[in-house]
Amino acid sequence: MTIKNLTINTILTITFLISHSRALTMEHPSSSHKNQCLAIVPYIEFDLKKLIKEYNTQYNIDNSPLVALAPEILEKVLSQIDTLDDALKTTDNLRATCTYFNNLPLEHFGKAFQSYKQEEKNKKLEDHMSSEHMILKYWGGRSRALILKLSGAQENPYSFHLMGEIISHNDTEALTCLLEKNIIDPNKKFCGMPIFYNTKTIKIAEILKKNGCNLHAQGGRSSHNVLWHHISKNNPSPKLVAYYLNHNVDAETINISDGNCLLHLLADSSSSIITTTIDDYLETASLLLKVVPNLINHLNIYNQTPIDVAQKRWYETEELTHYAHTHGIKESFNKLIILFQQHGGKTANQLEHSKKQDQKFINKIKALPYNDYSRE
Repeated sequence: MTIKNLTINTILTITFLISHSRALTMEHPSSSHKNQCLAIVPYIEFDLKKLIKEYNTQYNIDNSPLVALAPEILEKVLSQIDTLDDALKTTDNLRATCTYFNNLPLEHFGKAFQSYKQEEKNKKLEDHMSSEHMILKYWGGRSRALILKLSGAQENPYSFHLMGEIISHNDTEALTCLLEKNIIDPNKKFCGMPIFYNTKTIKIAEILKKNGCNLHAQGGRSSHNVLWHHISKNNPSPKLVAYYLNHNVDAETINISDGNCLLHLLADSSSSIITTTIDDYLETASLLLKVVPNLINHLNIYNQTPIDVAQKRWYETEELTHYAHTHGIKESFNKLIILFQQHGGKTANQLEHSKKQDQKFINKIKALPYNDYSRE
């Protein structure tokens, strides 16, 4: 068997031809069922023949160019390939060719690459993270990125961050793996913003918290918290809002620049209505009102209450009547305004009117004749 002189194309051709015959009947000792496909190891300058012979002898398997290497042998093979690029290509071919290798935990491949130069691994990870594989096709490129990270590759703090991609794609498996091995920091920030702010599901939030994430961390130019950041997004999840509220994330935070509270923020988020249901939108509002009812008539620097902001948005949709009706925006604002009113919400003008009425009443009381009944 002269595997060392075969090109990858030749190897893959042989794989295809043999996979219909004897290869299908070979069993890997660690499996209780027969593999549908075993893998050829494309490599350069490594005596695989000896390893195959030892392996086949140990497990009483006929010698064949189609072998499923034990993880410890796989790690040794990959670690001795001349270049990291060839090792990664070999890994890609192994995992694409064979179900057994595709199902192996990625830490086996990461361990194999630990011996390669740190600078080379760092550069390879940065190139991969900035490629279309991670930007447009996350699930197609995640394995290589995770393998490099597991091998000790470090990311450029000013470029794409793997943890951010993992969180935004709700990849619980990858997040758990890297956090439990202390390979990524759950409190990592990117451009001053905690990366966990992009969490979209309770499952991801729970994994992060379990591994030491500070849910109360502030970040960004206005030092907002995760609750503010999440509600400002286009599709706030009421379940995730409830999760943060149940963990005492501050809901009374006020934006320093404009004086808005979270109720103003929600009332201003017409884009949220487009990407979520009316019920979810109103449920988020109800959750906030239960926790911060005192902010229902909070005035921002423009002398607007949350109802004022919602009404302003409602009137603005008049210019986009068809679009607004199509997406239920006007209906959502109407229901939000009613909900605010049910909790004592008023406009700034109504507050001013009430204030004047109260003052008139106070003045009338003061004008009444005064009798000191204590002397009688």
